[in-house]
Amino acid sequence: PVTTGPLSCAPRELWSFLTARPGRRSCHNLKYWTDGAWVGCGCGAHSTVGAERWNNVMSVPEYLARVEGGASPVADERRLSAQERVEDALFMGLRLAEGISLARIRAEHAVDVWRRWGTRNDASDLRDMRDPIR
Repeated sequence: PVTTGPLSCAPRELWSFLTARPGRRSCHNLKYWTDGAWVGCGCGAHSTVGAERWNNVMSVPEYLARVEGGASPVADERRLSAQERVEDALFMGLRLAEGISLARIRAEHAVDVWRRWGTRNDASDLRDMRDPIR
């Protein structure tokens, strides 16, 4: 992915299938997990900026032919619905050590998660998956 800022992040624990040294955080996937924008470069690269998501062709020869010919390497593009965007934010946020900020979800996606998908009494399964949910 192409970054838009310095390649650094605060040292914290990472809850992930990736291995991070104790007290350190892997920065590689944070753009995806924090509902950020990213633009991928190269064959098969995926990108998401706002509600737009696209991916490049997988084939190296086809990718090179398109780029060298001045054509777009994009194979598929689509606009994400509001529902898909909030579900992505929730699903990806479960990968973070600090859990999901429901206040952030409400502010950025205008969705009250408890009102939309259930009450706090119904959330015990989510709490077991990734604590803390706040």
